[in-house]
Amino acid sequence: RWELDAEGGTEGMWQLAPPTYIPTMIPIQKALHFRTRPRKGSPQGFSMLRSCYRPWYFKKRIENLMGIGIERDLAGLPIAFVPASIMDPSAAEGDVALFNSIKTLVTALRRDEQEGMVMPMAYDTEGHQMFDLKLLTTGGTRQFDMLGILQYYDKSMAIAMLTDFMLLGHEQVGSFALASSKTGTFDAACSATLDSICETINEQGVPTLMRLNGLPEELTPKLNHGDVQSVDLGEIGAYLQALGMAGVPLMPDDDLQK
Repeated sequence: RWELDAEGGTEGMWQLAPPTYIPTMIPIQKALHFRTRPRKGSPQGFSMLRSCYRPWYFKKRIENLMGIGIERDLAGLPIAFVPASIMDPSAAEGDVALFNSIKTLVTALRRDEQEGMVMPMAYDTEGHQMFDLKLLTTGGTRQFDMLGILQYYDKSMAIAMLTDFMLLGHEQVGSFALASSKTGTFDAACSATLDSICETINEQGVPTLMRLNGLPEELTPKLNHGDVQSVDLGEIGAYLQALGMAGVPLMPDDDLQK
């Protein structure tokens, strides 16, 4: 759990660590506290996957329903007809056992390598069959495009993570300019996340290390990340060509040339 002060600030965290599993307080001064954003001052922050949870929740359950529906469409819905007497709550012990075994047979009926069943051939005094088993089939196809629904939730999760550009080729739509624009947004998001990581290390980790090692503050280093987005040499070449045609001197500057 978290240890908070009177103003809601984070003082540290309690941990049950092996092998002793004794509650141990870890002060925040001895930790690097990473979080995507300090929502409502919560030390837990806000998960990047939070916005993906709802589409994932529905997709998982629709996949289960689709599997059940496919099995029912292929195998049919088994229905057993039995005498009403064995369904009576006050029926004899043997009748109750027979009724339970038939229920197990109906719910466990599957189209597989062990397909098969045994039903009693019994008739009442009037010659009517007492036991029967049938498969109830559907009258037509489903009204829902299940594949389209699952693809919709896949797209929703991808959009939430700014990675929907990965679906452009799968849907056989989308231009290069659109893909470049979408990947640029994703690169900017990755860069912002790296900025947050660097900021945490520079503000919490590096000063502590400098102080513990007795180093002067003016020698404090700073952690920076490199560029996330790859450089398009074709665009740079066209840009330099346009500058050259405008009369801007470029190549005499060695640093700029590098």
